[in-house]
Amino acid sequence: NDGGPSKPCVVTGGVVFPKRKLPVIVPPLDKVLNVQATHIETPYAFWLQMADPQSKKKLNDLTTAMNKTTPTIMTNPTAGSLCLARSCVDSILHRGQVASVSYTGLVKVQFLDYGSKEDVAGKM
Repeated sequence: NDGGPSKPCVVTGGVVFPKRKLPVIVPPLDKVLNVQATHIETPYAFWLQMADPQSKKKLNDLTTAMNKTTPTIMTNPTAGSLCLARSCVDSILHRGQVASVSYTGLVKVQFLDYGSKEDVAGKM
């Protein structure tokens, strides 16, 4: 949703996690991995997902489990906060990180498993 003005998506709930640095995973250089690009910002900033059936199942199972929870509302989102946010694309909760909060309360969330960003209105 970065290609122009985006429609605010009302997020019905999010879960706040302790602020911590996310690990950077460096794949082995001597191994060919089957991946799929999910988001490309620049030639140096892009998101990949493992494309093998086992990895896809793990992500699907995680997403299914997250969507069975009753999220706690994030009342004061701040940039860098980890959260769950409902995507406007599929209306499903995904792992996210608050990228920015505008003075009007519009929150930009970056989806960690996909790389895409969406504006969400008000509380998360």
